[in-house]
Amino acid sequence: MSRLPVALFAFSIAVPAVLAQEAGFDRIQAGIHEIYDATRPAVVGIQARGGRFGRGGDGYGSGVVIDLDKRLVLTSEEAVPAAAKEANVRFADHTLVAAKVVARNDELNAVLLEAPSIPASVRVLAMGDSTKVRVGTMVFTLGNPFQSMLQTGQTAASLGIVSGIYRAEGNAVYDGVVFELDAAVNPGSYGGPVVDLEGRVIALVGSTYSHARWLGTAVPIAPIREWVEEAARERGVAVA
Repeated sequence: MSRLPVALFAFSIAVPAVLAQEAGFDRIQAGIHEIYDATRPAVVGIQARGGRFGRGGDGYGSGVVIDLDKRLVLTSEEAVPAAAKEANVRFADHTLVAAKVVARNDELNAVLLEAPSIPASVRVLAMGDSTKVRVGTMVFTLGNPFQSMLQTGQTAASLGIVSGIYRAEGNAVYDGVVFELDAAVNPGSYGGPVVDLEGRVIALVGSTYSHARWLGTAVPIAPIREWVEEAARERGVAVA
């Protein structure tokens, strides 16, 4: 996938229209569509159900397919709480399957699901290097906010930047370093991928936020990747 021109940054923060025109609006728009079309097939919507009367186990959110052969989907604990008894995964082509939890990491707010089958149209997103992310890095959030994949059949996308990098301490869900995002983060976005301009996953959207800043955040993918690779090795899986 080709890298978008630097002018996309200027356009995204609403500089005078003449600058966007000089960069070539059509080329910028085509680049945005290219990223969306390449990443959308890997994004899923998730609906979790709890035990009797759904107590404590209900949740919904987003996820990303990380292995086709082993049918693995990465998501967050907001989407699949610890008390959940089942997790239904809806793919971009509207296929719905019941997945099972194969690994969970409370410290990283991450959950690994295994689907019984994956549609042929689905693709895998590679994991990027989140250690190289800086404030100002352009990103997309992708997912299922307000159950958009169920309600409208569309995978939602939002373009923005990493607006801050800091440790979010004292949060109930995740207590660690986060990427603050000015791209849209809403209920149901949780567990969805944050991708860079190469379409690589650099973070997972979470519900942690700073009370001083009130913007959405995501957990960097580097520590999650290490955990996923360890869990995958136990299952004989190679993670991209």
